[in-house]
Amino acid sequence: MRAAAAIALAAALAIACAAAHDADAAPVRKLHFTSTYTSYPDPSGANATVAMVLPPSEGTIYVGSLTYAASAPAQVVVLHELHGPPGSLPSWGVPGQDAYAASRLGANATAGSFGFAGTAVLLRGAGPFVATASVDTFARGQPAEIRTETIEVAAHTPEVRLVRAEVPVTLPLHEGILGGERVLYAITESSDAELAARLSGEQGRPVTHAAPLAALLEEADGSGGHEPPRVYAFRNGVKGGGLEGYQHEVFEAGPGDRAYSPASELVYAEWRRNLTPEVLASAEEVGQAVTDGRVSLEEPGIVLNLPPVSWPGGEIPVGRAGAAGGADKGDGREGGDGADGGSGDGGDSADPGDDATGSGGEETGNEKDNGAGGAQDNGDSGAGGAQDNGDSGAGEMDPSGEKADDGEKDSGAGEMDPSGEKADDGEKDSGDADPSGGEKDSGDGSEQDASGEQDDGATDPKTQGEGDAREGDAETDVVVPEAYQASEVNVEEMTATFVARRAWGPDGQTIYHIMTGAAPSGPARVTGTADAPGMQNYTATAAVADLHYFRGGLAGDGALGSQPSVASAVPGDEGYTPLWRVHVVEWADANAAAVVETRDDIDHLDADGAVTVSAARPLGLDLVVNAPIVDPFWEPEEDG
Repeated sequence: MRAAAAIALAAALAIACAAAHDADAAPVRKLHFTSTYTSYPDPSGANATVAMVLPPSEGTIYVGSLTYAASAPAQVVVLHELHGPPGSLPSWGVPGQDAYAASRLGANATAGSFGFAGTAVLLRGAGPFVATASVDTFARGQPAEIRTETIEVAAHTPEVRLVRAEVPVTLPLHEGILGGERVLYAITESSDAELAARLSGEQGRPVTHAAPLAALLEEADGSGGHEPPRVYAFRNGVKGGGLEGYQHEVFEAGPGDRAYSPASELVYAEWRRNLTPEVLASAEEVGQAVTDGRVSLEEPGIVLNLPPVSWPGGEIPVGRAGAAGGADKGDGREGGDGADGGSGDGGDSADPGDDATGSGGEETGNEKDNGAGGAQDNGDSGAGGAQDNGDSGAGEMDPSGEKADDGEKDSGAGEMDPSGEKADDGEKDSGDADPSGGEKDSGDGSEQDASGEQDDGATDPKTQGEGDAREGDAETDVVVPEAYQASEVNVEEMTATFVARRAWGPDGQTIYHIMTGAAPSGPARVTGTADAPGMQNYTATAAVADLHYFRGGLAGDGALGSQPSVASAVPGDEGYTPLWRVHVVEWADANAAAVVETRDDIDHLDADGAVTVSAARPLGLDLVVNAPIVDPFWEPEEDG
């Protein structure tokens, strides 16, 4: 679809340029129309979508006004002819064709009205959108045939839209400790069926049995796997709110750490009798207590999936499903200290598209309107004090999926550069991964772990080490445009409301999944999920299944603006796991695209050459996501 749009638009530009003439002597025409447009991938190569309202024609000047309404935030861009290289001017153009100077009017919004003067006018967004625009303009010169340009074709692109494409699902939260600070997390899967049943009853929400997660331990040495980080649960000692009734669980690693993954090995810790127990607040303290003989460890061979909501130095963004830009976390996080950020616009932020259900946008129980503001104050994240992310607006992205310089600290998905790494924001940003991997840069050349303590090379080798498995310089092939994965975090009630997105299982059954983590770090930032570099070490194990995204063909509610995804396993299957390696399915002929609901259909179409299936590899690395399948309509059984 990107190639088709680029070719069609390039052809229109070439035809228009053939009609060169003297603009001063050209006739003036009055144009007024209302039309509906479906966006398509930006043919300039930027990671954005566009809808061309008034196409360019050499020597033609449009002067008039435009009013539009869009399904997702979009911005009006006016193009101007250049008589030389653009230099430092903001510009837009199809590679190999003339470049145009670009004026952006207003900010990203779902509606607006502007006057303009220029060679062409288009709407531009960060994700798929449908827009209706009314134009009243004079055209001096010979304008291109507006209604036969690419837009007319795009407006009739077949679509597949599902009812209840996004729905809220509320999960209970648990408290843990990482480096002496608080972690809030959910429990969604267990590799042990008995423990899954027990935890389901205790938290009042199902914990799914996912036996393949245990493969992370079985294959940890020698066959392509990598041992997951540990989480220590205490079976005695200081009484508290932990899973066993004692102190809170201690995490060995957190988001951004090189070995971090939400899938963690459960290790039981017990104090020796006749000793006075104390609260151990870090994995290092646990290790020292074991070395001293005060604490013993038991490894039951169980892996839990523990998606985090907040952790030292970070938290998942909270906003309305389908909302762009920054959400006010003080308004969306019950119990926080953040001030209301208002309803400013967040720039060209990634947007999940139409919110078919309004999930996260309406109050549900204790849920408040999180807004879609530009400025964002996290308030008290419960994980190390108050934190102000500054401007949460998401700027432009290129295909690398990484953030570029926006002049100020930015917690959203900002401008991206082709290197796939975040450029200098102009301010020290303590929450960003450095280009070498998941470790954080303290700004003085020393590396720090998630607790903020300086790494002297003596820490656990599972979280530190020489080299970097995450390096790569290939352009990102896929950027998943879903800016928010949660609509509310209620610290007082210890619940989080996630956005569950509809998809299909391997046999066409309806499923809903939530996105909680991703690797490499670029897609993690873009999707607003935990940065989990360790998951890339798991792709050769049975703990990772296949998830198919679709690109091109039918427009829809899927992650890449096409039809919904298809998973290779669902809860109850022997192969179900919340860890997924993403594959991209593209139609050889977009006009032949049809709805694909099963894994068998994908394999059949691939064998026939009707589609191509390729691994999504941002920065030349496998895209792996932590996306538990949940039942948003589950209700506890009534006694009797």
